[in-house]
Amino acid sequence: MEGILNILKPPGMTSHDVVAFLRRTLGIHKIGHCGTLDPQAAGVLPVCLGQATKLADYLAGGEKTYYCEMKLGYETDTQDIWGSVTAVYPPLQPDLTPDPAIIQQALRSLEGEILQEAPAYSAVKRDGKSLHRYAREGKPVTGIMRKAFVYSLTLVGAGEGVLRFVVRCGGGTYVRMLCRDLGRILQTGAVMSFLLRLRVGPFLLEDSVTLEEILQRKDADPAFLPAVLSPKERALRHLPSLAAKEDEVIRLRQGQSLWLAAPADEAPEGNLPGLQSLPADTGMKIWVKDEMQRLAALGTCTPGLGSQENQYLFKPDKTFH
Repeated sequence: MEGILNILKPPGMTSHDVVAFLRRTLGIHKIGHCGTLDPQAAGVLPVCLGQATKLADYLAGGEKTYYCEMKLGYETDTQDIWGSVTAVYPPLQPDLTPDPAIIQQALRSLEGEILQEAPAYSAVKRDGKSLHRYAREGKPVTGIMRKAFVYSLTLVGAGEGVLRFVVRCGGGTYVRMLCRDLGRILQTGAVMSFLLRLRVGPFLLEDSVTLEEILQRKDADPAFLPAVLSPKERALRHLPSLAAKEDEVIRLRQGQSLWLAAPADEAPEGNLPGLQSLPADTGMKIWVKDEMQRLAALGTCTPGLGSQENQYLFKPDKTFH
């Protein structure tokens, strides 16, 4: 069995718990999740099976959308309501909620490329050791800054000391740290109180399946799993691609670099947007498909010059059979 399952992770389970459940239930060992969700969070968790596990990094680092609720008035060591209180803020007004115009200004200030502190309770590593391990030993590590990108922060509700918003962001963004930073900008303090992941790349909440559905229907309905299992190629729709002939695919799978051309009926600029304007020594991540439109290789592509203009040198990083 190979492909990607769009799982609706329930609160109370870690992402590793979901993988362990599926290994037991499906009898498949080669399974990996794409982008960790905090144990108390719920929502979309793409899980890769078989060769699709090679794509986990591509999905985990892609664009994501979340619905979040944050509670104003205090901070905790975990930046959510399940942590220990570290600071309490005096109320600005009876229900703690700032003026909507002030909230909008705060949201705008966190859009675009930002520097975000890695949470003390996170999988980010220092000296080969995860920060959450330091924190659990009573030696929390703070002040590690990382770049993140927030495409949009949209307010959907405010009142009684709670803000609700939808955030569209790049991979590696910590929503609970956005809550903390918003609270500090608003001078109210804040912690995340609810998080639901709505989308990971092309995988949407409305198309997800629960673990209970898989457990109950995998044997009773033989058509169920094939129907909900997405081909691995779906995870790469955001990347440009080139087609290769059968003999070229064989060489790529042997790890060889090849010159490839865009199909004659397709403009190179349309098939590989932006590649024509790249310097000759600059590459772009693309995938190569075989004559049946199946993923053959992932790698880096650079444009040719002179007699090799409109051709592309492809160097495979990962190959697929």
